[in-house]
Amino acid sequence: MKIKVVLFAAIALCILTACDGQETFHFENESDNWKVEYAADVETSRDAEDSTIKIKYTGEDEAPNQVYYSIQSGTGDMSGDASMKGEVLETAGSKCSGCAVTKEDDEFEVTIEWEDKSEHFTLKNAD
Repeated sequence: MKIKVVLFAAIALCILTACDGQETFHFENESDNWKVEYAADVETSRDAEDSTIKIKYTGEDEAPNQVYYSIQSGTGDMSGDASMKGEVLETAGSKCSGCAVTKEDDEFEVTIEWEDKSEHFTLKNAD
Protein backbone atom coordinates (compact mmCIF):
# COMPACT_ATOMS: atom_id res chain seq x y z
CA MET A 1 0.00 0.00 0.00
CA LYS A 2 2.86 2.41 0.85
CA ILE A 3 4.39 1.84 -2.58
CA LYS A 4 1.16 2.90 -4.30
CA VAL A 5 0.99 6.10 -2.25
CA VAL A 6 4.63 6.96 -2.95
CA LEU A 7 4.22 6.16 -6.65
CA PHE A 8 1.07 8.31 -6.86
CA ALA A 9 2.86 11.21 -5.11
CA ALA A 10 5.83 10.92 -7.46
CA ILE A 11 3.61 10.97 -10.56
CA ALA A 12 1.60 13.92 -9.25
CA LEU A 13 4.81 15.85 -8.55
CA CYS A 14 6.08 15.17 -12.08
CA ILE A 15 2.82 16.40 -13.61
CA LEU A 16 2.78 19.56 -11.51
CA THR A 17 6.44 20.29 -12.26
CA ALA A 18 5.87 19.88 -16.01
CA CYS A 19 3.31 22.71 -15.95
CA ASP A 20 5.63 25.06 -14.08
CA GLY A 21 6.76 27.93 -16.25
CA GLN A 22 4.07 27.42 -18.90
CA GLU A 23 1.84 30.30 -19.94
CA THR A 24 -0.62 30.99 -22.72
CA PHE A 25 -0.84 34.47 -24.22
CA HIS A 26 -3.66 35.73 -26.46
CA PHE A 27 -3.20 38.69 -28.78
CA GLU A 28 -5.91 40.12 -31.01
CA ASN A 29 -7.19 43.14 -32.86
CA GLU A 30 -9.30 43.96 -35.86
CA SER A 31 -9.34 46.34 -38.78
CA ASP A 32 -12.13 47.36 -41.14
CA ASN A 33 -12.16 43.95 -42.85
CA TRP A 34 -10.17 41.53 -40.68
CA LYS A 35 -9.95 40.13 -37.17
CA VAL A 36 -6.72 38.39 -36.19
CA GLU A 37 -6.08 36.26 -33.12
CA TYR A 38 -2.65 34.97 -32.17
CA ALA A 39 -2.26 32.46 -29.32
CA ALA A 40 1.12 31.39 -27.96
CA ASP A 41 1.72 28.53 -25.53
CA VAL A 42 5.08 29.40 -23.98
CA GLU A 43 7.22 27.15 -21.81
CA THR A 44 9.78 29.56 -20.37
CA SER A 45 11.86 26.86 -18.68
CA ARG A 46 12.81 25.47 -22.12
CA ASP A 47 12.45 28.68 -24.17
CA ALA A 48 9.84 26.83 -26.23
CA GLU A 49 6.73 28.10 -27.98
CA ASP A 50 3.82 26.66 -29.95
CA SER A 51 1.54 29.23 -31.58
CA THR A 52 -1.58 29.40 -33.73
CA ILE A 53 -3.04 32.14 -35.90
CA LYS A 54 -6.71 32.70 -36.74
CA ILE A 55 -7.56 35.24 -39.43
CA LYS A 56 -11.23 36.03 -40.03
CA TYR A 57 -12.68 38.15 -42.80
CA THR A 58 -15.27 40.57 -41.34
CA GLY A 59 -15.80 42.83 -44.36
CA GLU A 60 -19.10 43.41 -46.15
CA ASP A 61 -18.02 42.00 -49.52
CA GLU A 62 -17.62 38.31 -50.25
CA ALA A 63 -14.58 36.79 -48.53
CA PRO A 64 -11.54 36.57 -50.80
CA ASN A 65 -10.25 33.20 -51.96
CA GLN A 66 -6.58 34.03 -51.43
CA VAL A 67 -4.78 36.27 -48.91
CA TYR A 68 -1.22 37.16 -48.04
CA TYR A 69 -0.53 37.77 -44.36
CA SER A 70 2.51 38.98 -42.49
CA ILE A 71 2.80 39.04 -38.69
CA GLN A 72 5.97 40.61 -37.33
CA SER A 73 7.23 40.80 -33.77
CA GLY A 74 10.47 41.18 -31.88
CA THR A 75 10.77 37.39 -31.65
CA GLY A 76 10.26 36.62 -35.33
CA ASP A 77 8.16 36.96 -38.44
CA MET A 78 5.43 34.74 -39.86
CA SER A 79 3.99 35.18 -43.32
CA GLY A 80 2.38 33.30 -46.12
CA ASP A 81 -0.02 33.10 -49.02
CA ALA A 82 -3.08 31.13 -48.00
CA SER A 83 -6.37 29.96 -49.41
CA MET A 84 -9.37 30.98 -47.36
CA LYS A 85 -11.95 28.38 -46.31
CA GLY A 86 -15.04 30.50 -46.13
CA GLU A 87 -14.36 33.53 -43.96
CA VAL A 88 -11.73 31.96 -41.67
CA LEU A 89 -8.10 30.99 -42.05
CA GLU A 90 -6.55 29.02 -39.18
CA THR A 91 -2.95 28.01 -39.33
CA ALA A 92 -0.18 26.81 -37.11
CA GLY A 93 1.98 29.83 -36.42
CA SER A 94 5.25 28.31 -35.35
CA LYS A 95 6.90 25.82 -33.06
CA CYS A 96 10.32 26.33 -31.63
CA SER A 97 12.56 25.24 -28.80
CA GLY A 98 15.59 27.13 -27.53
CA CYS A 99 14.26 30.27 -29.20
CA ALA A 100 13.19 33.78 -28.31
CA VAL A 101 9.64 33.36 -27.02
CA THR A 102 6.58 35.61 -26.90
CA LYS A 103 6.23 37.82 -23.84
CA GLU A 104 3.05 39.19 -22.27
CA ASP A 105 3.71 42.79 -23.37
CA ASP A 106 4.74 42.00 -26.97
CA GLU A 107 2.96 43.61 -29.90
CA PHE A 108 2.60 42.16 -33.40
CA GLU A 109 2.45 44.19 -36.61
CA VAL A 110 -0.05 42.60 -39.02
CA THR A 111 -0.38 43.20 -42.74
CA ILE A 112 -3.06 41.48 -44.81
CA GLU A 113 -3.21 41.83 -48.58
CA TRP A 114 -6.02 40.59 -50.84
CA GLU A 115 -7.46 41.53 -54.24
CA ASP A 116 -5.24 44.63 -54.63
CA LYS A 117 -6.19 45.81 -51.11
CA SER A 118 -4.14 45.99 -47.95
CA GLU A 119 -4.68 46.65 -44.25
CA HIS A 120 -2.15 47.11 -41.47
CA PHE A 121 -2.78 47.02 -37.70
CA THR A 122 -1.23 45.96 -34.38
CA LEU A 123 -2.13 42.97 -32.21
CA LYS A 124 -2.01 43.57 -28.47
CA ASN A 125 -2.39 41.29 -25.47
CA ALA A 126 -6.09 40.48 -24.96
CA ASP A 127 -5.74 39.03 -21.45
